[in-house]
Amino acid sequence: MYDSASPTSLLAPYCSVAAMATDITQKKLLTRELVEERRTVVAILDHARSNKNFSTTHLNYLYTPMDLTSGDLILSSKRSGGIYQIILGDFTGHGIQAAVNVPLVSDIFYTMSRKGKGLESIFKEINTRLHSRLKIGTFLASAGIEVDLEEMILKVYPGGGLPQILLLRQNGQHQNFESTHVPLGICSTSTIVDQLCAPENVKISSGDRIYLFSDGILETSKPNKEQFGAKRVQDFLMEVRDDNKSLDDIYAMLLDFSKQDTFQDDITLVEFTVDF
Repeated sequence: MYDSASPTSLLAPYCSVAAMATDITQKKLLTRELVEERRTVVAILDHARSNKNFSTTHLNYLYTPMDLTSGDLILSSKRSGGIYQIILGDFTGHGIQAAVNVPLVSDIFYTMSRKGKGLESIFKEINTRLHSRLKIGTFLASAGIEVDLEEMILKVYPGGGLPQILLLRQNGQHQNFESTHVPLGICSTSTIVDQLCAPENVKISSGDRIYLFSDGILETSKPNKEQFGAKRVQDFLMEVRDDNKSLDDIYAMLLDFSKQDTFQDDITLVEFTVDF
């Protein structure tokens, strides 16, 4: 007996194919938009990080982002009178959401530094601007130093959210400055912000070295979850000072330690050498 199918049932396979084609087209369009958005953000970040006022004098650094839209940033400028200002920052997360505020922070830093402002004022302005625009749960872990080579004074801003700042003296001694405050962008209370942005002043000598680094180095882990840790970082940097090892050697150490071929977080390390 002939059993005629309804028009709806006959068209069902074709409708399914059409729906799939539409879905694929929409996904391609979305992917294309995301790629274009990513390219735009990368271009903005490249511009922010290649600021013409970025000072490399006395500076050596490693910057290995796990993503082109990394939230890590290094800001460095030289003011008149032999004063150098450096900020290391790390926005929460990775990718576009972590990176979109990098140009803002870069612009605040270089504009205020060019006007002769100290890091205390710069940190306060960055905190104010970020607090007004960041989503809850997003913040900037940061630390900074201001080096006066005429007075031989180091102003240390341990900040909040990053590992300690390390001062390795030429005479073999060392000093750690621990991060004890909240990161930037979280709090607007004036008392807390004043504490966050207040420096510690230290006398320095020729040959001393100051180090800032992101938590990506400390948190590099073995397969059993053991972390590289602050002690290994400090021991390595002492070898850099005492045995003239290259900062680049830490890459091989971290990969060997983690037993992996790639890094799982941004690797950022800054060295400022006090010399003339």
